[in-house]
Amino acid sequence: MRTTMTILPPAENRSIPKEPGESLHSRLSTIVISSPWVVTAFTGSIVVALVLGLGLLSHVHYNDENFYNRLIRYYAGQNILTPMHDSANQPIALGPTFFIAHRLWSGIFGPGEFQARAFSLTLMLAASAFWTSIAIRLYRAAPSALIAAFWILPFHAVFAICSLAEPFMLALLLASMRLWMSAVDRIANRTDKSPPLLFCLSGLLFGVAINCKVPLLPIAMAMALFGALRIRNVWSAVGPFIAIMTQIPFWISWGNVFPPGQRHGMMPQFAHMSGLYADTAIHLLTVCGTVIWPAFRFERKSPSAWITLAAGAALWFALGPQLALSDESRYRFAGPVLQASYVGSIFRWALILPFLAAWQILFDCVGHIRRNDIDQFRQLLMAAAALSLVAFIRSPLGFDRYVTCFLPLWWIALWPEIRRYPVAMGLSFVPLTIQAGLLVEKVMSMKLVFGSPLPHLAGF
Repeated sequence: MRTTMTILPPAENRSIPKEPGESLHSRLSTIVISSPWVVTAFTGSIVVALVLGLGLLSHVHYNDENFYNRLIRYYAGQNILTPMHDSANQPIALGPTFFIAHRLWSGIFGPGEFQARAFSLTLMLAASAFWTSIAIRLYRAAPSALIAAFWILPFHAVFAICSLAEPFMLALLLASMRLWMSAVDRIANRTDKSPPLLFCLSGLLFGVAINCKVPLLPIAMAMALFGALRIRNVWSAVGPFIAIMTQIPFWISWGNVFPPGQRHGMMPQFAHMSGLYADTAIHLLTVCGTVIWPAFRFERKSPSAWITLAAGAALWFALGPQLALSDESRYRFAGPVLQASYVGSIFRWALILPFLAAWQILFDCVGHIRRNDIDQFRQLLMAAAALSLVAFIRSPLGFDRYVTCFLPLWWIALWPEIRRYPVAMGLSFVPLTIQAGLLVEKVMSMKLVFGSPLPHLAGF
């Protein structure tokens, strides 16, 4: 059976008043007050005021900052292409585009830790704007809760005050996704010649993001597949393909898909590990479950639902992460979930609950993609999240912050299910807000830098 495209027109067109005699002018005050962009600007202003007012950009090196800031200061005095020349010899898991971007920034605002962290804050503000634009495109009305949620998703608050790679990656990821969506919307207009250009620009931005964080590669693959099989437009597949092809010169130089310094920053006991690690993907899915659980729906009368739940439980007990205090491998899963597991064995056993919730949600997403019964862009975001999660099976480390590569996409795709029960949604916001505050407080109170004798701090 041939499937048909399920792409709704842009929300900004869908939301224009249709009633006779009604005009935008007559509703101007309502539109302005409820505008998603007003909410975006308001929340962004609050974030900037808190960051600058509380001096949150002045703190001891947090996590990988110890490596990054030294290189950022070094490259500030070098030729802009020097990071390209050095990429095969740096002891880090990043491509050169991250440092080239910081070189451009420092050329304008000067080098220094404060300036580098200010760049991260700027990138997170840009990412929140792209997040809003995607939300407006996907939904008739992008509610304030969805827009504000960007700042309380795991680690987003920390990214706004630390010179890490994630803000750079996240801003480019959301920007390229939005450009790709915009190009797809314009395909139907045969007089519009901009889609090929937008697809290519999207691919170039995505290529820069992948160069910074290789785990984004499956998302480009998902976009290429959707372009070829669902959108059925050559350019919609060419754009993501460009993102992949731009990595080939680096892969040849590195002799690998990952930068050669990928394992240099790992804790020594894990740097030698290789193979497949199902527990990494299971742990990251569990982290997602602590966030997206309001989207969980269980059909008690459905045999397939019970089978899925039983399969998830079996997978957890057979291959799940070992977080017991007596197991040294627990440091592979550093982050808030591991820290919380120290409360007691009961809590560690209870972690199966968010895993099962995310496991069921994952299968629900696969069902939507198979049936093609929801908006294509939501399907794309779901597929991208699923493929990214599977890709982490190759990683021996499963730090909680790795979910940043796909959780924002999954969250925004699941929004109709999340908001269906406002009480559950509200309850989920409380721990997320508390966690964001605790992570920021931890950054500001740290006395040790990355590489300290306390390995459980690494990756937090």
